[in-house]
Amino acid sequence: MEEELDIIIREAIQDDLPLIYNSWLKQYRESPFSVGVVNSVYYSQHRKIIDCLIERSVLRVACDAASPTKIYGWVCGEVYDPLVLHFIYVKKKYRKKGIGEMLLNEFGWREAPHIITTHFMKHKRKKSKEENNIIYNPYLLYIYMKEGKRNET
Repeated sequence: MEEELDIIIREAIQDDLPLIYNSWLKQYRESPFSVGVVNSVYYSQHRKIIDCLIERSVLRVACDAASPTKIYGWVCGEVYDPLVLHFIYVKKKYRKKGIGEMLLNEFGWREAPHIITTHFMKHKRKKSKEENNIIYNPYLLYIYMKEGKRNET
């Protein structure tokens, strides 16, 4: 029998960051982007990119309602027009349970005509209708790194 999950979405806290960095770096290490990059370069340099993105982004965590430290997944993005999605991750055990969709809904992705993503993972499955509206633009990362932390006025 499948476990029933009582999920809430909350803002990420400092204690969530080790899981977020670990899963982001490990998952993206398998992307086409990092082919040919040695581990020492990838992990040190891509961590700097993630630092910058986390500083300027909205970071949400899907977790157990009764135990908020039990994390199922997380998302990092910016609510602009268009929406900018940096990365989304759901633990393997909890995939295909609607958690990713719940996280994306925090950013209003259903209403968006398209989404820009700065990180791309090659999928072996057929794209869904919604995924056809995703535009991969890694060049935004260069702009973000140059700008640094977002100015909040």
